[in-house]
Amino acid sequence: MAVLERYSAPDGVFAEIGGDQPGEFHRRCSPLFGKQLVVEISEDTPAELRSVHDLPENSVDVLAHYDVLEHVSEVTEFLVACCRALRPGGVMICEVPDLRLYPRNLLLLEFEHVNHFSAATLNAIAGKAGLRLIELGHVCSRPYGFLSVFRKEALDVVPETGGRCEFIDALACVRGGLEQIRRAELQIEIVRQQLAIMGKSGKKVTLWAVTDFLRRLLAGFTLPESVTVVDSDPRRQNHLENDGLGVLEPKNSIEHIRNSELLVICAPRYKAEIIEWIRQQTGKTFSGSELVVLGSGPSGETLT
Repeated sequence: MAVLERYSAPDGVFAEIGGDQPGEFHRRCSPLFGKQLVVEISEDTPAELRSVHDLPENSVDVLAHYDVLEHVSEVTEFLVACCRALRPGGVMICEVPDLRLYPRNLLLLEFEHVNHFSAATLNAIAGKAGLRLIELGHVCSRPYGFLSVFRKEALDVVPETGGRCEFIDALACVRGGLEQIRRAELQIEIVRQQLAIMGKSGKKVTLWAVTDFLRRLLAGFTLPESVTVVDSDPRRQNHLENDGLGVLEPKNSIEHIRNSELLVICAPRYKAEIIEWIRQQTGKTFSGSELVVLGSGPSGETLT
């Protein structure tokens, strides 16, 4: 919000690509712009625009996309379309995962991520699309990314990527990310063994969140009947049909959660919120041996 306030246009147009369901963020943006547009490919949303190409040429003052670009297969084409939609002098705000942080997190585990950026490589690609970098920062909406702000204007010189040094550094970061994945797979195997032992004695377990961590845990493994999978997003209730499993909403599984002897959180980023919700709804606090957070380091730090 602080960044958007610096580039506000009370009589202008703000467009967010990948805006999902309108919510608190869009409400807080309202005073900053005369009109807001949401571009969202998901059919689960009421967005009128489904593609960046649906935005008219030279129609947007500020365009933003948060953790979207790493999912886009044709990056240059996408950024050219963003530039086309911006008015001359318009601003594009972009957040992406930071390649430099891969050795300390599990971002490389996200199979939906088809691109991996450093500030230098993103700047070079955006420059070719007609966008000049005017702001760079590491304080953004998610703790694992970096922020770039670009302005639509002609560039005298297209930025370079950084050459061989940039390549060697990026390769080292990817290898560091692969090491984090190896550690996560070891953690998942330990959890499988724990679930099998608890299942034999009928002890209740709650697995929270349908994520790639959970899918990896389920691969080639049959959950005991005393284990329940929950996710707060009702759209995920059928996401494990191929595994023969249903996904319940936490509000419909209060008793099972309260009586569980183990809670496995498969969305480490939301650990604090999940534990607090359980405390408020059931009066129980999971900690110590009762709690496993997939994707956390040996001392409990979140790796995603």
